[in-house]
Amino acid sequence: MAENSTWTIIIVLGCVTVLGLIVVAPGFVFARLISTSASRNIEKERDNIRKHKQSVRVSGGVTAPAVITSAKKTGMTEASFVDFEAEVKPADNPSFLVKFRDELYGDEYDVVGYDVVSEIGRKISVTYDPRDKTMAFLDHYDDEYEVSIKKMELVERRAEFDKLISGNEELKIRGEQAEAVITRVDDLKLSYPQKKSQAMHLCFDVIPKNGPVFKAEGNALIVTTSLDKYSVGKRIYVRYDPQQPEKAVLDTARNKILK
Repeated sequence: MAENSTWTIIIVLGCVTVLGLIVVAPGFVFARLISTSASRNIEKERDNIRKHKQSVRVSGGVTAPAVITSAKKTGMTEASFVDFEAEVKPADNPSFLVKFRDELYGDEYDVVGYDVVSEIGRKISVTYDPRDKTMAFLDHYDDEYEVSIKKMELVERRAEFDKLISGNEELKIRGEQAEAVITRVDDLKLSYPQKKSQAMHLCFDVIPKNGPVFKAEGNALIVTTSLDKYSVGKRIYVRYDPQQPEKAVLDTARNKILK
């Protein structure tokens, strides 16, 4: 009797499990199908945008400044595709309106309904087909482009400055020791945030152990907290090459004791 009851419970549980799978499984399958379809639609839209941009470029696209006058999110909630309208302002021709679709990345946007209000009024550059001005696309945001250009300029300037000071370490080891008075300091407006330092150009009156005072100059990367130590009129330590006395470097090790 007890054995029959056990089998009855097992059969009932099995039926419940099967029934649950019958009810739930289609939901999982349906959700998977929706997700797959959405991904395909997103990739299709991205491909359409890429093809559109390439078509405009091949047609001899012209780039001109513009201002976004309208930005509305599309119905595709899985990705931030936006339908833009912009007023293009060529240098030597009348302004005109263009429409195009592009994708926004990230989530730092103000959206009211379907209007992406944080984009409206932003200055951009638009590339368009001069033979068919309805064919256009967003080339870049001017503010982001300027930031990017400035970053590239900083990288190039640091590379040039690094070349200028590439021999400093060797001169600090092999150069003649001397005291010096700083006569001029030029801030090169070139920071090295990771090193918490600033690129500087300094001029000195070098006071050698033997011989007359002579003038020299050099470039140095100075920690920002030590900038006051290397101001005009301060007496510090340098090293120089007797064969090229016009160039001197800060004797960093000896200058640590200075205030």
